[in-house]
Amino acid sequence: MMDPTVTEITWTPNVLNTFALATAATVTNGDGAGIDTYFRNSGVVVSGNSYFAVNGVHPANQDDYISYYPKSIIKAGLASDEIEERWPYYGVSNTANASKVNGVTIDHEVDMEGLTFGPDGGETYIYVGDEYNYIYQIELATGDIKKQWNLANIDVSTPTDKGIEAIAFNPTNGYFYVGIQEDKEIHEVDLAIEDCVNPSTCTVTKINSFSVLNSPSGLFYDTDEQALLVFCGTVTNGDQYLYAYTTEGTLTHDITIPASVGISRGDGIFIANGKAYISDSQGPMWIDEGSKGANLFEVEWNGLASLNSGETTNSAPTITAATFSVANKAADGTLVGTITASDSDGDPLTYVIKSGNTGDAFDLGSTDGKLTVAKSGEVDYTITPLFTLSIEVSDGELTATADITINVIPEDDTTLGINKKNNPFYPNPATDQIQININNFDKAVIFELSGKRIMSSKKTQIDLSKLDKGIYLMKIQDQSGQIYNAKIIKE
Repeated sequence: MMDPTVTEITWTPNVLNTFALATAATVTNGDGAGIDTYFRNSGVVVSGNSYFAVNGVHPANQDDYISYYPKSIIKAGLASDEIEERWPYYGVSNTANASKVNGVTIDHEVDMEGLTFGPDGGETYIYVGDEYNYIYQIELATGDIKKQWNLANIDVSTPTDKGIEAIAFNPTNGYFYVGIQEDKEIHEVDLAIEDCVNPSTCTVTKINSFSVLNSPSGLFYDTDEQALLVFCGTVTNGDQYLYAYTTEGTLTHDITIPASVGISRGDGIFIANGKAYISDSQGPMWIDEGSKGANLFEVEWNGLASLNSGETTNSAPTITAATFSVANKAADGTLVGTITASDSDGDPLTYVIKSGNTGDAFDLGSTDGKLTVAKSGEVDYTITPLFTLSIEVSDGELTATADITINVIPEDDTTLGINKKNNPFYPNPATDQIQININNFDKAVIFELSGKRIMSSKKTQIDLSKLDKGIYLMKIQDQSGQIYNAKIIKE
């Protein structure tokens, strides 16, 4: 069971842009030696209008990790997705082109995976984590490796292709974090950069270590959140995972990114200017399996608190106001009408009468919204010709209310206006027009028996010529607010 102090979230990010052109062009220009035909984007950093990506080694041929040189770091335009700079690298097995460290030929293989900026924020250098468990400082002006640190000095030893997968820098304490694929460990290390004059004097000190839930494929220290974000693309074309940890190793957020987003295998994360950048090392390989075919995603980011929670946000139900009619002194149990309500989340709804139910005349089904006569004696036209019920609907958390009007229809037409002298309008029945016959008249509203409003008028002489033959309800209101309810017979 998850620790209750950990916030569990399902985050479906708003994808703003995807990138694959510059990485594909890198392969066209020789990356992978014509054997590995995909750019395995294993890390990302962003500076200004450009992004940096790194092509990690992948055993396209089983157990072969050295036939794919060069593998490159590229700088590409965010607007154009075109290569601006490309720096190819080779391991020691490629004797003709082996890369150099501060001018000295490298003495090991190369499998660059993670990218981060360091203390200078990317002005001069970029730092790279290598799966052979080295960290490189690379000069951005030239692409040259200037310094390297060997994590064997802090007893990190892993099988081939199982070492450093991710790297991040924390500007608040000056330490780097490296994520080790094999043992799901994060190491906080001090590189003492200024003390490293040449590769032979570059020492690394371990400050802290802690385990994470899955193999870390991307790291980013978020200064706004004061959290180390750990991206884990552990299942190809499946759900991806993002975790937030304190620098002491306490998990605070467990975030699932659904497979439907289209990230094939997330392999790096970087946050800048309200956006998160997620590298995908296998996106172009799996388009037919649901991948978006991208090596890099640009998504909206407004902090951990803004992410959509796995506890689905509840929407309030809706309810529709209506007008019903019921016969004078209708028998108990007579159906007056059914309340119309809905809930976009599909939550079960309950109904209650909040006010207006004079004499408890009506009953409301708590689960079906059916409005029925409860006390026939209270449904009396001469006492209460009109009821206005306030109905509340609830989804168990949120509510909505609406007014339901119930007109009581007298059973005897002699009370409805046949007599010109004593009734509020005449004639009744009517053919073309009726004349309102009350003092201080304000307005009249005419309804079908279903309760549907069909016309209103402020004139004392009302034209009915366009109405079909039949029976209608009319609500007449004077200027004091008193209401008279009546039935019209249209011939």
